[in-house]
Amino acid sequence: MSGWRWWQAIDAKFPSYKFAGYACLCTPNPQAWDQREIAALKKLAEVMVRAGALAVLALASVASAAPLGPEGLWNTPEHHGVVEVYDCDGAICARIVTSDTLRRDPTEMDAKNKDPALRDRLLKGLTVMSDFKGGPTEWKNGRAYDPDDGGTYHGSMKMVGADVIRLTGCIVFPLCRTDTWTRVH
Repeated sequence: MSGWRWWQAIDAKFPSYKFAGYACLCTPNPQAWDQREIAALKKLAEVMVRAGALAVLALASVASAAPLGPEGLWNTPEHHGVVEVYDCDGAICARIVTSDTLRRDPTEMDAKNKDPALRDRLLKGLTVMSDFKGGPTEWKNGRAYDPDDGGTYHGSMKMVGADVIRLTGCIVFPLCRTDTWTRVH
C-alpha cells in the first residue's frame, strides 16, 4: 500500500485520531482508546522495530560484504614467503616479512642484486613492489623486484578474489612471469 493510502486506511479504521504517530504523542486521553486502537498501535510499533532491525542488518551485511583491498599479509609461492602489501603515498607497495631463507638466517642479505652497492641490504623488510597505481582490483605500472635473480621488472597486479592476487612482472612484453599470492588468514 502506498504512503497516503496506508494513512487513509488507518484513518478509516480508527477515526479518533489522524495519524498513528501523532495520536501516540498528542491524544489527550489515551485511556479512551478502544482495544482495537491499542492493538493497532502495538502492531505498528512492532513493525517499525522490525523494519529498523532489518535496516541495521542490511547495512551491516553490505559493510561486511565490501571487498577487501590488497593491504595485508600474503603468502608467496617462492620459499614459503610472506609479504606485506601496504599503501605507500597512494600507490601499492610490498615488503618481505619472512621466508624459508629468513627463518634459517634472519640476517640474509640481498646478495644477488644487480647493483653491487645494494647487496648489503637485509632481505627482511626489503621493498619488493613499488609504485603500483590503480585500483580497486587492478594496479599497473609498478616495479617488482625479485631477490632470487636481483632483477627489477615492470609489474601489474590484479585481485581475482578477496584472497587471491596475481602479480605479473615483465622484462619486456611478452617475456613475463605471473605469481599467485594468497591472503594469510
